[in-house]
Amino acid sequence: MSLIKSVAVIGTGPSGAIAVDALMQEKVFDRVRVFERQEKAGGCWVSREHEKHVPLDVDKLSARTADVPIPIPSNLPAFTPALTQHRFTDSHIYPNLHTNVDASTMEYSQEPIPAIRSELSINLHGPDTPFRHHTVIRQFVEDLLNRNGYQDLVEYNTTVERAVKDPQTEKWVLTLRRASQSSMQDYWWSETFDALVVASGHFSVPYVPAIPGLAEFIQKYPENVLHTKQYRGPERYHGKKVVTVGASVSAADTAVSLIGSAQSPIYSVVRGRYNPYFGDWAFRHPSIKRQPSIARISSENGERTVYFEDGTSVSDVDYIILGTGFTWTLPYLPDIPTRNNRVPDLYLHVFHQNDPSLVFVGGVGAGLTFKIFEWQAVAAARVLAGKAQLPSVEEQRKWEQDRIAVKGDGPAFTTINPDFPEYFETLRQLAGEPKEGEPGRRLPPFEAEWMDVFNAGHERRIRMWQKANEAAVNSPSSNERNAHFSLAFYTLALPLAAAKSLWSDSPGNYSSIITTAFPLGNGRLGADALPGIREWIFQNGTGNVSALLGEFPYYGSYQVLANLTIDMDGLSNINGYRRSLDLESAIYSDHFSTGDKYIEREAFCSYPDNVCAYRLTITFGLENQLTCHGNSISLYGRTYPSIGMIYNARVTIVLPGSNNSSDFCSSSTVKVPEGEKEVFLVFTAGTNYNTTNGNTEAGFSFQGEDPYITVLKTATAAAKKSYSDFQDIFGKFTLNLPDPNGSADQPTTELLSSYTQPGDPYVENLLFDFGRYLFIASSRPGSLPPNLQGLWTEAYSPAWSGDYHANINLQMNHWAVDQTGLGEQTEPLWSYIAETWLPRGAETAELLYGTSEGWVTHDEMNTFGHTAMKNVAQWADYPATNAWLSHHVWDHFDYSQDVSWYRKTGYPILKGTAQFWLSQLVQDEYFRDGTLVVNPCNSPEHGPTTFGCTHYQQLIWEVFDHVLRGWEASGDDDASFKAAISSQFSTLDPGIHIGSWGQIQEWKLDIDVKNDTHRHLSNLYGWYPGHAISAVHGFNKTITDAVETTLYSRGTGVEDSNTGWGKVWRSACWGLLNNTDEAYSELSLAIQDNFADNGLDLYGGSPPFQIDANFGLVGAMIQMLVRDLDGASADTGVQRVLLGPAIPAAWGGGSAEGLRLRGGGMVQFHWDDDGVVDSCRVDVSGRGSNQNQASRLEFFVRGGHALQCSGEVRDSLAT
Repeated sequence: MSLIKSVAVIGTGPSGAIAVDALMQEKVFDRVRVFERQEKAGGCWVSREHEKHVPLDVDKLSARTADVPIPIPSNLPAFTPALTQHRFTDSHIYPNLHTNVDASTMEYSQEPIPAIRSELSINLHGPDTPFRHHTVIRQFVEDLLNRNGYQDLVEYNTTVERAVKDPQTEKWVLTLRRASQSSMQDYWWSETFDALVVASGHFSVPYVPAIPGLAEFIQKYPENVLHTKQYRGPERYHGKKVVTVGASVSAADTAVSLIGSAQSPIYSVVRGRYNPYFGDWAFRHPSIKRQPSIARISSENGERTVYFEDGTSVSDVDYIILGTGFTWTLPYLPDIPTRNNRVPDLYLHVFHQNDPSLVFVGGVGAGLTFKIFEWQAVAAARVLAGKAQLPSVEEQRKWEQDRIAVKGDGPAFTTINPDFPEYFETLRQLAGEPKEGEPGRRLPPFEAEWMDVFNAGHERRIRMWQKANEAAVNSPSSNERNAHFSLAFYTLALPLAAAKSLWSDSPGNYSSIITTAFPLGNGRLGADALPGIREWIFQNGTGNVSALLGEFPYYGSYQVLANLTIDMDGLSNINGYRRSLDLESAIYSDHFSTGDKYIEREAFCSYPDNVCAYRLTITFGLENQLTCHGNSISLYGRTYPSIGMIYNARVTIVLPGSNNSSDFCSSSTVKVPEGEKEVFLVFTAGTNYNTTNGNTEAGFSFQGEDPYITVLKTATAAAKKSYSDFQDIFGKFTLNLPDPNGSADQPTTELLSSYTQPGDPYVENLLFDFGRYLFIASSRPGSLPPNLQGLWTEAYSPAWSGDYHANINLQMNHWAVDQTGLGEQTEPLWSYIAETWLPRGAETAELLYGTSEGWVTHDEMNTFGHTAMKNVAQWADYPATNAWLSHHVWDHFDYSQDVSWYRKTGYPILKGTAQFWLSQLVQDEYFRDGTLVVNPCNSPEHGPTTFGCTHYQQLIWEVFDHVLRGWEASGDDDASFKAAISSQFSTLDPGIHIGSWGQIQEWKLDIDVKNDTHRHLSNLYGWYPGHAISAVHGFNKTITDAVETTLYSRGTGVEDSNTGWGKVWRSACWGLLNNTDEAYSELSLAIQDNFADNGLDLYGGSPPFQIDANFGLVGAMIQMLVRDLDGASADTGVQRVLLGPAIPAAWGGGSAEGLRLRGGGMVQFHWDDDGVVDSCRVDVSGRGSNQNQASRLEFFVRGGHALQCSGEVRDSLAT
């Protein structure tokens, strides 16, 4: 073999990483280059939870021909369109994957695997658990590559498409393709090397057996057959009938992980052959039924039946999961064939007999995995360095033939067990021991203790399965209890009491519904003194507005309607209890077993039908009769004598198998048809409340028709319907964060109760989804906007009357809804403003402010059009409510580009707000600087009554800005109004003053107190959620320093009231500052301090429940994901979108899909392990052509680097 000075290594998994170290320690090679087609090191330990499902091609995968070479450009270097062919780079990893052998037996001889133990592993195996979570292993591999400058040798996102030996030069010519992360092109080039180390391809391409009918089944149900490589945890299979195939490691782990989620039993095709280390213990669980080989699968005429070789079958199969191994594929080595799923002509599984410059590392089946890779790598490095000599080719071939005689010429050939001592020592003897002072990695002798520890690890796993199996068979008899299901209904609301689900293995607490129950909902069911005041304030700087306050004895309160309890008496030995709330389908369910019965219960609320339903299913059927008192229960009454609302609630009992569901209950019993397994209870309710009568013409009566007839018709019509319209709405946006701790398999209630900083990405993702779920559940067209408690309360007199507070709370309820695809669900807010607060607010404007122009309302509002100042001025003096609500009007238009809606609904609200403030702005007579200011004003709930409050000035500046920028879209031809706006806008004080200690002043008077930790961030409204600060001054350092100073002074939100909404507001502001650490710290602090075990936000960390932080958390996380500023393109015509301004490393490797952009359109993007966005795709088909819209989109990532997005691009709009 010629002298070798340059070496190429393919792969950065455990075998590639140690090969690099072994080569570099020899210190004889001039050039070592490493090529990795993934975006980071780790090989098959790289996790990407959310990947597009690629249907299995049975014909090619069963023939082991699926991974085919791709065409190579004739002239290199070259650019080609980005490759679309599937190359099997998808991850093997599901969230809770751990090593299945003791970590100490896996690790390299000189580099121990960190003793980082997950909670899940500790719970399963004890505090000294030897098994490690997959994230620990991947990081361990990456750390090896990142030392000694090895990282500079690696080319990531680079695939070796061909490697051939040039017969003239006797060098390896590698054809390389780098996949662009930001464009639609791939770059090709070639490099030459003296030697090639192959450390990849062993576990990439799934093997799928050619089962008759499988291909046809996949054609009809492409999402329902998968290889264990595509498995991502049990959540997807909740309540589904699953067949698993395979008896080794991945099939066993998959089957066991499905217990408690998939329908029982899980059918496992094992053929009687099990992993020699683990045996069949995993398959002995009573929820797993072992089956013989599959004879055929039928999918004709909608059938989904698996037929087995013993003549039995399973029908209505939902999913088939194949744990059937892999194909070793080397499409880039056209001259090196594979045979019987192994590479022939390899000596010691490493050295190619026909060309010693080609070596393989990692291509064996071995329990002592990383150690074997190390021995192989060191031997290969010593041979390539010329320091070790291979035996003759004849001896090498004899070794292979002898092994074939013992192991056969198939996959078993590469299995090392039980020959570990001999194999290790053969490689060590070949490598030789470097002399004293000579470079090179040293190999210690094989230690028998490694095998002892190795086997002890297997015994631990077996004991785990034994324990679980015994517990399932012999459940404790002390679990006797009376199982009941309780639903609490509210006037206009329903609460009830799993990542896209919340779940718990214990029931909710009836005495604390609001902190333990899981909420359901469908939007309805779930719930002239001014002149004197101004003069005094301008003379003295401050004053009061007591003359404007009033008393409101009939203000009213949101309240619970009723509790419905379903008792199931006499149950004992209750086992396997689990309750969950599926956030995608909005279905609550629980299940348990008792004796020979398996009981399932579901509850859900249907928006189209205005009902909530409860379904009870018992596997062996209901008793032959049920006790009842009529087939329905009705509750009818009035909330307050003579003047209160009339209400009616009705529960109808339905037996699906009964032919006469309207009248089947007589003599206090329900006659149950033989074999009936289900009973439904359908709930509906209504009142005589009518928002269209909240105006002058109707005397602000809000009174409609008696609800009795409507409720009766609704209950009757809905009795046998199927209810589901939730999932399509929820699926319009997807956030995918990693689950490094395996949290998905832990009860949500436990995760939240134990959550601490610095956080858990799974929990954060779950609460993000939960926030969107709650908004859909509480805000549907035709309902009222969600109040301080959304729809859910357990009290007749909830905190703050369960009303609308509008100096942060009502607005925060609507943060980020337009950005995350829920814009259509904001209709209740616009309808209620237009029908109620706007007309009633016009009267209030004239009564309190002496103007017939526009409308006004204040901080505390109810459902009966209350728009006046309620009581204490510090809370009540807040006429800027109309301006802040108008901010959301503009947001909805900016994201939706719905001109018709804007003209009909949005713009009248915005114009009325602008008209009111045109009549109220006055010249500043205190500073006499020629600016227009508000007088009087109070910064929300803080400080004195004064003039020129920062919060007001910023809001009004935005109102005027939006009127002018949306003028063309409004269709308004009122030239005098536009002229008045333009005139006052030019002299309006924008409310941005930097004070004596560098802060954004809260008032025009510089009276801020340093380290005032008030809960509100009113002076930073123009930073977030508004845009006045950045629009007026941009992102220059003076401004960002002032914002930062203000935030640090304001504290973390713990000091004053410890509210959740105060913390998530701070998190959003830090995110917009690109301060990842502070943004994430505030977010995780809010979750730690304020979120109950069921995910609902608690004011001050304990009841009462207040929903705003549930919604605000979504907005805060969006600010960490994107900076898409309102008005940023007003002058330049260029809309600059920053992707990933503050993504924490803990969220590394995540993605977002369906994020709406200002001006219309949407973007999806992915970020690397450091939180830096590395690819994006934009869809601009939804962009309008309005005057306010930028003509050009530009995308950037953290650090200011431009990013090219792929996707649907119109007129070169996105760059």
